[in-house]
Amino acid sequence: MIKLRWSPTQGADIAAYKIYRSIVGFIAPKHPDLDGCTLDVVVDGGSIQSIEFDDTDVVDKINAGIEGARAYNSLSVSDYFLFRSNTREAPGSVEILGGDCLALLGLTERLITERSETHLLDTVMVDSGDLPELMCYEDKDGTPHDYYAISTVDSAGNESAKTNLKKAVTSVGGLCVVEGLISNAQGGREVDVEVSAKLADYPSSAGGESYITKELVKTLTYPDGRFSMSLVQGAVVKIEIPEIGYFRTIRVPEASHALILNELEDLSWRYPVEYK
Repeated sequence: MIKLRWSPTQGADIAAYKIYRSIVGFIAPKHPDLDGCTLDVVVDGGSIQSIEFDDTDVVDKINAGIEGARAYNSLSVSDYFLFRSNTREAPGSVEILGGDCLALLGLTERLITERSETHLLDTVMVDSGDLPELMCYEDKDGTPHDYYAISTVDSAGNESAKTNLKKAVTSVGGLCVVEGLISNAQGGREVDVEVSAKLADYPSSAGGESYITKELVKTLTYPDGRFSMSLVQGAVVKIEIPEIGYFRTIRVPEASHALILNELEDLSWRYPVEYK
């Protein structure tokens, strides 16, 4: 299971958020009339594999004969299944070649690779009242190899562009999602502005679970000018946004979410109280 967290846009005309997932594979309904139908696929560029369905369970039938891939019953969508390559990231691939069950399964002939397409998972409606500081969504079928994107829908039903696809982060400690918004002097949202964070000092509560490298953590602003990055709580990091001349050292809050502009510069790590 993967838990998605994001900060809602306060004061904007947003009626809903749409959640998208990208996998090396596809999701399809367990159609009741597949008996006698076939599906031809190629997994990871290998040989053609033909699945001939009968009156047995779709997932069981696929897994009985497929090589290099596996089918799973969806835990989120009733009577649907996921078909995934066992190589869940590049260079893994699933190519749908044909078969007479494509229409029943809602499939088309195509090659699916890492981040080549997205599937709408769900639509999260926004309460007309006060927005929470952080919104959450649980993908029961998600894995750490999957990518996710979010879009917004206004009250007229217009959907925004999706955010950049992002992969879930596996962490040994608490994480804080640090976010911000970059615009130009006319108020226009700036896309693909680089934001980086570099470790300046370790968190005092690290507990010896792991060492933290000083490798840069980088991200780019999304189509709406927003950016976000997951950082270890309590760590002191140098945030740099060269395009706007932003250079600040902050201590990552011990919270699940923070707006970067609300965080004051922290130099105590360099000049501690006991320093003489």
